[in-house]
Amino acid sequence: MMSRSDERRSFAAMFFLGIVTLWGQIENDVLRAVDSPCYAVIAKELSAKSPWDWVSMSANGKLFFEHPHFTPWLLALWMKLFGVSTTSALVPIVILSTLTLWLAYAIGRKLLDHSFGLLAGFVLLFTPSFIKDGRNPMLEPALMFFIMLSLYFNLRFFKKDSGLNGVWAGLAFGFAILSKGPPAILAPLVLVAFYLATLFFSEAFKEFQVSVRSFLAHVFSVLGVGLGLIALVDLWSLARTGSSFFSQYMASQLQYTLVNSRGVTENVWKFYFPNFFEYYPWIFLMYLSVPLMVWQWFKKKTVLVPAFIFGWLVTLGVFLGFTVIKHKGFWYTNIHYVGSSLIAAIPLWLLLSKVQFQKIFTIVCGVIAVGVLFFSATFPSLFDYPRPLEHLLAKASKEYKTTWQGKVIANCTELNPWRGSFLFQFYLGAQIGECDAQGATLKLVNLRTAELPEHVKIRIAGDPFALIDVPVK
Repeated sequence: MMSRSDERRSFAAMFFLGIVTLWGQIENDVLRAVDSPCYAVIAKELSAKSPWDWVSMSANGKLFFEHPHFTPWLLALWMKLFGVSTTSALVPIVILSTLTLWLAYAIGRKLLDHSFGLLAGFVLLFTPSFIKDGRNPMLEPALMFFIMLSLYFNLRFFKKDSGLNGVWAGLAFGFAILSKGPPAILAPLVLVAFYLATLFFSEAFKEFQVSVRSFLAHVFSVLGVGLGLIALVDLWSLARTGSSFFSQYMASQLQYTLVNSRGVTENVWKFYFPNFFEYYPWIFLMYLSVPLMVWQWFKKKTVLVPAFIFGWLVTLGVFLGFTVIKHKGFWYTNIHYVGSSLIAAIPLWLLLSKVQFQKIFTIVCGVIAVGVLFFSATFPSLFDYPRPLEHLLAKASKEYKTTWQGKVIANCTELNPWRGSFLFQFYLGAQIGECDAQGATLKLVNLRTAELPEHVKIRIAGDPFALIDVPVK
């Protein structure tokens, strides 16, 4: 058994490694995710308003009802405090991802013990897609955090921990809805399924047994508080704008996405197979967890059953839920990481010697953290992910500030017009147009392919892109 001081030391080592990994070179990162420039623009426009008017979101000056408020609010708060910049858009999401690492540990500990929590956190920390997605302002990091936070307080309820667990779980559920709407339903669905598992496998779940009456009261508390939070936001919308945000959200976005499937006529049932089966390197441990649990069951060792079922409820709930919806995006399922980390931690917990684990875990985390810090300081190019356009626009924003606010910049590259419009609006406050757009004052060109007129003035350049003055005819 680890002493309390040993437990604190090992957790601190894992958490420090998480900070090193998630926060490393964060000022050199960019808005590289598919929708992150859009949410950054919404936050930028919110930050210019009074916080009392943040219930009304806009993107490029047009009212925005596609998603609820939480991620834009979080980014806007940071921009309000520290100014509009790429880093201001990234840091709040990195904070949430760091807290998600703590949640993976806390849930693992609640399901089994300290060592299992450490292993779940360690697996999450070495999930490349979690690190990548956890450093960009998309909706999924907040959605995953609040779903898992709600489930953590649900586990506290099952373990009969003192406190207002139903209230806290409900608040987390409400913020999950505010993060991305319908996918938040995963939290109460896992709650109900976990309770049913306590009834069917009563011996394995003896530490999680609660009465029907207590469970129903807890469910009503979770749903009531969560939906109550949504009602308060909608009352705020009515007070400030005269209309209900969520009625417009349901009538437009939910109708368009869930009912009309954004025009998709056929469900591609295998769409998410690659996401699941390419969950490297941990998918192999997830496979291994199944025969190991069968073996444990026949040996009448059921201590891991709650963690096994909880992990699979989360992971399968995510993939099955999004598979049913015709319209798909490969990043939609990026909220399964904590559940999958719990599953992958099961073989590690069974196969590693507890004595050896306790001796080396803190040392291993410390050595890796020091190694990452050393190489990131001495060879930063190893951690550089080239995104020349985003770096060019960030540089232009610092140098020219609001010079091109409201102006049109002609796009003469293969930049996606939709994503490009948000990038130019966020960094320069400018609109993007076609290469021959009338009234454009600047052009974005690719220096490797463009034929520049003689004596053209290059305002700013960074291989291969440049912003150049439009020649006067």
